[in-house]
Parts: sequence; C-alpha cells; structure tokens
Amino acid sequence: MRILLVHPELPTTSYWGMQYSLPLVGKTALMPSLGLLTVAAMLPQEWSYRYLDINCEPLTDEAIAWADVVFFSAMIPQRDPLFVHAARCRSLGKPVVFGGPYPTSSPDECSPHCDTMVTGEIEGIVFEFARDLAAGSLRPLYSADGARPEMATSPTPRFDLVRASDFAMMPVQLSRGCPFQCEFCNAPIVFGRKPRVKNDAQVLAELDAIFVSGYRGLVFIVDDNLIGNKKEFRRLVPELERWNDDHGTPFAYTAEASLNLADDDALLTDMARCNFVGVFLGVETPSLESLRETKKLQNTKRSLLDSIEAIQRKGLIVSAGLIIGFDSDSEDIFDRQIEMVTQAAIPSAMAGLLFALPGTPLHERMEREGRLDEKRYDEALAHCGGTTNIHTRIDRRALLEGFGRVVEQLYSPPRYFERCFDLLARLPASQRFAGDWGIGVLLAAARKHDPEYREAARWFVRRVRRELPAQVGLALGLVVAGVHARRLTAEYVLPELARTLAELREASVPAIGLAKPPRRVRLPMLAQLG
Repeated sequence: MRILLVHPELPTTSYWGMQYSLPLVGKTALMPSLGLLTVAAMLPQEWSYRYLDINCEPLTDEAIAWADVVFFSAMIPQRDPLFVHAARCRSLGKPVVFGGPYPTSSPDECSPHCDTMVTGEIEGIVFEFARDLAAGSLRPLYSADGARPEMATSPTPRFDLVRASDFAMMPVQLSRGCPFQCEFCNAPIVFGRKPRVKNDAQVLAELDAIFVSGYRGLVFIVDDNLIGNKKEFRRLVPELERWNDDHGTPFAYTAEASLNLADDDALLTDMARCNFVGVFLGVETPSLESLRETKKLQNTKRSLLDSIEAIQRKGLIVSAGLIIGFDSDSEDIFDRQIEMVTQAAIPSAMAGLLFALPGTPLHERMEREGRLDEKRYDEALAHCGGTTNIHTRIDRRALLEGFGRVVEQLYSPPRYFERCFDLLARLPASQRFAGDWGIGVLLAAARKHDPEYREAARWFVRRVRRELPAQVGLALGLVVAGVHARRLTAEYVLPELARTLAELREASVPAIGLAKPPRRVRLPMLAQLG
C-alpha cells in the first residue's frame, strides 16, 4: 500500500503563516502537519508513505500517480485549496481520505469532496480503518464518536518523512484537551475538558526522532493549553531539562498556554531553564465584561498586565490573540486594545473579529438568536480575521473601521519597534534564542520593505546595540518576524477593508438592527485590568 500524505497550503492572507518572513531565514513553511505524521506512524509500517507539504513543493501528477490513496489533513483556513487538490486527485482516479480539524468540525461541508472521511481522534478506530484500507473496502465515514483515547496509545510521529530544513518549527503534542470553556473555542469540543497527557518516555522519544532528522531550532508544542494539566507538565519539565543538557540544547520551545501560567513562578523558572523562549496567550480583550460574557473567566482573576510582565521577566516572549466584536464591546474597545498591547509590550498581537466556529457554544447561541450570517462565512475565512460570520452589536461599518485602526496602529513600524524594545528591556540579559540571526538577515528584510519599516528597524537595532547589547540576536529576530505582519497589513488587510467599506458606503447599507450597544464603561483601562 502506497499512501501520499498531503498538507494543503495555508492562505497567504493570514497572520499565522509567516510567508513573508520565512524566505528571509531560508525556510519555505512554518511547520509540517503533525496529524499526518502521526497517522503514518499508526498504520502498518510495511506500507510506503510520502509526505508532501504544498507550502514547500507542488502536488505533481507524478506524486499522485505513485499513490494508491491520498490522505489530506486540513484546518478551516485551508478549506479552498483542500477541495481543489482533492478534486484533482479524484479526477486522476485516486481515492481521497479527509481527516483533521476541519473535516471533524464540518463533516457535512467536507463529505462531497472526498471518498472517505475520518472524524475525531483516530487512535480508537485505526485498526478498523487500516483493515478496510488494506482490503480496498473503505467506508464513507469513520467516526470516533467523541471517544477520548489515552495518549499512551499515540505513537512517535514519522518525522523521518519530512525534509527538516524546509521548516521554521517542528511540532510536538504533549496533551489533548483544555479544562476551560471559552464560548468561542472548539478545543474542549474536539478534545474534551479533561486533558490527557503523554508519558515522559513518549515525549522524549519524539524529541529523539526530531533530533535524528537533523532539525535544530524552535519546537512548537501544539497543545491548546500547555498547562491544561499543570501537575503533569510540571513533572515533565525536569525530564526536558535533562534531555536538553544531554543533547547540547538543540531546541528552543514555544507553546500556547492560559494566562494563569503567570501564577506559578517556580514553573516559569524551570521552563526558562529548559529553553522555553515564547508563549502564545489567549488575551482576547481588556474588557472584563466581554471576558465574562465569553466565559473566559480565567483572565478575570488576575491582573492582565502584571501577569504578562511576570512571564516576560522570566525570559519568555509573549504573543497574544485578540478578539473584537463581543456583545459587551462598545466603540471604545479599539483604542483600549491598542493601549493594552502597547503597555503589555507584546510585539505579535493577532487581532481578529469574533467568529463563530461550527460546533462551539458561540455558534449554537448565535444560531438560536438568529444572528449567524452564513453568507459571510467564506468571506471570513479569506480576510485575515477582518470580518465575521455573526451580526455583532457594534454596527458593521464601525466594527470594520475600528478593526482597521487596530491593525494599522499595532503594525505601524514605529509602534511595533517601540513595543519590541520595551519587551527586550524586560527580558533577562541571559535570554537565549534558537536561530542564527545576523546582520545580513536584517539587511535582507530592510531591502524588501518600505522606507518607514526600514528606518524604524534601523533605529530599533541601533538602540538595542547601544542600550541592550545582549539582546541583539533577539532584536534581529523581531525585525524578521515583523516583516510578515507589516506587509500583510499594508498590502492586503487594509486595502481589503477599504474596499469593503467603500462597497458598504455605495450600497448605503443600514446599521444592523440589533439591541443598542451596552452602556460604555468609562473606567480607565488599567483599573479594569487589575
């Protein structure tokens, strides 16, 4: 049996893909599909497997002809290329199997585009699936029916199938599940609220496999919440430190976590010793009312700014997700978001409008209230977080104008580099980073970008060399990372928003007739943050 494992391209219209920055460091994609590499490890090892990431190389007729069956795994933003490539494979006579986050959350939308679909976590149904695949009698659907298999049954992914030099990061999964129940998030729906954790031997075996592949650099822990089971993660950290020491510290780690990570000073200290260099936090909003509305109560129990600074002081760069458009948001939310990100010294803040993912409590509530705007579902997928599939309380024109102001100011070069400098001033002087940054990278970034970015970058690096010389390596990395956000904002996001707003004005679209926005809260932002 010959299986072709295909990862569709990520849209270039996303802040997540980093496509404008990757060439500056000699990479072609952010990271490979961990799901496909794991499935390849679960199926019979006497079969032949090829991994093809369309972010790195094209899907050729020759590659399709080699395969007996083609597997695709995709997230929601990869929907359109997924359907295009699947149709091509089927037209050439190859059966197509879909799996992963998007087919699991939207099976009805995906089923017409494939021959077989696997939804949920495959560990519990892999024997049945492999048996039918070998017999050439695959059914249209294999569903895990919400089963939550123990992580001990998950094998070491087939990292040997990827060309490690293509990727800026390598993925590892320690656990599945998140104990929180944020209304807009599908992680507890897909993986459950009781985090299941791999044992130490599994995790170290995966690091061994990545090490053997020749990769050196950032390892991204893809868990929806690194500390969903804090007790188990705390137990793993000393083992990670020992592994790092034994192998010459080949990796730096970054992960997603909840804000309560800041409460555990000892854990943060241990993570820094393990070479954790960054963490992505779901900050979402400075509005306590909106946090309560969306049931993100963990962010209401502690000072947002103090928590972020506590993490930074330990040596971890904080990046953040922001959401605008909650029912409790009033029209001052845009300026409050900008102020919060500025004072928190967060270089990378992924801002987006509230979006109702299928299967989430938010989607169900919007459906009950008659507020889903399915006509804008496709538009929302293509617009970098700059539109929404719900009728918000804030008028749509005001929402789009305010969102445009947020991203324009967040990625204004002077503002971006001011935040970067403030961040570097908070990090310990001994901060390390996995990456061979040099002045050549900076010059390449400057040549490819607009004069405002170039001048701001030069100011930033000169100031870091003068005042924070130990952080020059990190400074150059931040220059490279900022290229993607600035170019995407200036070349795509803002022009698309301007086009949409012009269409609204020409059509004289009336304000959305929902309830009047809540009374504006006029407390100073910092008072609300604790």
